[in-house]
Amino acid sequence: MADPRLLNYIKASLARKIPIAQIKNSLFAKGWQNSDINEAINLVTQKKPSPVQRPRRQIPVQRRPVQRKTVQPIQPSQPISRQRPISSQGGYPATTMGKHKEAKPKINLIFVFAGIFAVLLIGLIVFLIIRNASIISDEELSQGISLDLKENKAVKFKIDDEQHSMTVDSVSGDSVSVTVQSDPVSLTLKIGENKKIDFEQDGVYDLYIKLNDIVEGKADFLLKKIAEECVEDWNCTEWSECEDEEQTRECTDLNECGTENDKPDEIQECEIILSCSEQNGTICSGTETCNGTTINSSEGDCCLGECEEIEIELETIVCENDDIDCLINASETCHPAKVKYNITIDMSILGWIQDHSYYYEIKGLEDNKCEFYKELLSVNGSYTEDGRQLLKDDQDLNDSEIDDLEQEQNDALAETIGSSGTCKFPISVLEDYLTDVKDGTFSSFSEDDIDDYQCTGENGFW
Repeated sequence: MADPRLLNYIKASLARKIPIAQIKNSLFAKGWQNSDINEAINLVTQKKPSPVQRPRRQIPVQRRPVQRKTVQPIQPSQPISRQRPISSQGGYPATTMGKHKEAKPKINLIFVFAGIFAVLLIGLIVFLIIRNASIISDEELSQGISLDLKENKAVKFKIDDEQHSMTVDSVSGDSVSVTVQSDPVSLTLKIGENKKIDFEQDGVYDLYIKLNDIVEGKADFLLKKIAEECVEDWNCTEWSECEDEEQTRECTDLNECGTENDKPDEIQECEIILSCSEQNGTICSGTETCNGTTINSSEGDCCLGECEEIEIELETIVCENDDIDCLINASETCHPAKVKYNITIDMSILGWIQDHSYYYEIKGLEDNKCEFYKELLSVNGSYTEDGRQLLKDDQDLNDSEIDDLEQEQNDALAETIGSSGTCKFPISVLEDYLTDVKDGTFSSFSEDDIDDYQCTGENGFW
């Protein structure tokens, strides 16, 4: 059975005197099969044989002269009959039959014209629908195609032999709303934004859409056929409170892949753990040990006995010269350690470079603070080539005079050798301080820092 849309389109095209070959090419370009096209054309153009009609004998009409007839008086022996004569078949002769036979062809002609008009109208509607939605070839879609579309305009395309379409629903100043289907997907794109669509919901994106620009109410799109695996990106809420030995959460795939291959657990078993105080216990410090039973609590190990100071003296770690990482590792637990460390302070922007040698020592914990000792062993500075040239240009000094000035600077620095000081840091603060020393990003402490860390020594030292 031929598709009614094909039949109507062919009838409308033939009515417009479009050649059959052109009709075939147009339908084939729009995706119709040759077999369906030929079948529909045969049905539309098939002619039924006309019934054999006998030629009517043409009787020439001749005008006769009007003859006057003499009216004969009615004889009394011939009574006047008021009844219509009965035909030989028992009925009355149909004196108006000829008139009915002439009216019937007029009624049939009206129906014929009405049918032709309906076919043309349907064909026009189908033609406008087909024309309104452009069809993108597979080659164009695979390479990527740019389109300028107004509101209510649509394009059609095929992916894996399945037909889809994209319709522009609305165009605003900086965004466009579109509907992509067969299974409708509504999207809103801002200028420069792109979306990927997985028609089959199999974890592989099939279509790439990007809104390049909006110019004079027209949306400039880039459409491209792709086969790109969708990588799940799960974002989960925090676990709920433990209830009936179970915690729950909700996880959402931000990429909306439609698959759950790597979806995290949304339910887990749990156990309500009381705090140490709720269990009438005590949390021992890092320098203490529990003299009693240790149980688990929400804060960690909980001592149900008494906490006692650890009297074991830790052996000091002697780090190799300049091995600041050794000292940083020891600072994580405030384990006693010491090292000699050289620092070069680059003040080349001022034309000067200064070398320092320090002695650092972690002495251990005291009152839950990590005691740290620092001493300046040596210091020496020198002018850079640029610095020397600057002195020559600005102050008109010669090399000998610059050497004397450099010596004066080093004599002043030598007076600071032997300066030392001690600070008591929280463990995390000491680790950060030593890391900054390693990176060369440390700076002098403020007066508040010196008070907080109970630093001794001259303020300028810290």
